[in-house]
Amino acid sequence: MTRSSKYSSFLSQKMAGVDPISAVAERVGTSTANVYEVLVETALSEDRNWLIASNEDLAEAVGCHPRTIRRAISKLRDAGLVRTVATYDMTGARGPNKITINKLRSEHLAALA
Repeated sequence: MTRSSKYSSFLSQKMAGVDPISAVAERVGTSTANVYEVLVETALSEDRNWLIASNEDLAEAVGCHPRTIRRAISKLRDAGLVRTVATYDMTGARGPNKITINKLRSEHLAALA
């Protein structure tokens, strides 16, 4: 399955008759939905459900400010759609978060609706 077909498959997924990206947008706003869409697309493009990327890199991909990314990820985490874990380099310095895209469940969409 190619990158675009995996992404298209995810976006066309319907749970309880609700499109995941539309549900995110209705509940937490369009900018958060845009961030979610980029997170999902990036993770799926590498055949996994997680990614490690800085807020600055994500902001560049979405076309917004890094602060918008931080707020969006916080909203997505509160909604149960993503998990974040801090990463550290060999010297103990903080790195970008590992962001895991949780499997969508009907209760996530119900919480968003």
